[in-house]
Amino acid sequence: MNPYLVQIIQLLNDLKVLETKNWWDKFGSTVLAALSLSISAFTLKYLIDYTKRTTGLLNEARLQNEGSVMPILMIVRDPDVLTIQKYLQVRNIGKGPAFNVSFDQSVVDGRMLKAECLNNLIEVNSTVSTTFMLVAGNGKPHMVLFDQILFDSIRGRELPDPLKLVVRCESVSAKKYAFTFDLTGGAIIFVQKQSLTDS
Repeated sequence: MNPYLVQIIQLLNDLKVLETKNWWDKFGSTVLAALSLSISAFTLKYLIDYTKRTTGLLNEARLQNEGSVMPILMIVRDPDVLTIQKYLQVRNIGKGPAFNVSFDQSVVDGRMLKAECLNNLIEVNSTVSTTFMLVAGNGKPHMVLFDQILFDSIRGRELPDPLKLVVRCESVSAKKYAFTFDLTGGAIIFVQKQSLTDS
């Protein structure tokens, strides 16, 4: 007999055996399929929960890391009593250096109030002097405002009371911060620290 024909007859016999299996075998295979599906669903749920927990731990670790290198800037008055022309100073009281320290500029009666740090890097527990200038419309400095002149100008209403100053910087991890202060007739009031989104 032809070997191909023998194989075909054998396959047909195997199919008949499969068709004549009792209902218990069909029920058992259905139960196994359902059990396999429920185990797969449980595994998927576990993996999703595990991923969420791991992501939460990662975010927590990032926050702790940023807290360990975050600069905190304060505006302070020059404590040197012997100096006649005192500068307002920016002090870093945080745990990490402050990079790219700058002030937002503001316009006062058509003149620009320009503030600059003498150094745009402030190490931890260091202080840097700042200069304040009123710049006329033609771009030339109109008046340099030392510490006392600045506060006298606020008290005399030549400058707004309070005068809002925003100091910006970056941490060592390149996270950006903005610190807002209100200068009144003789006091410096810390208003808020804002962590800015990464660009």
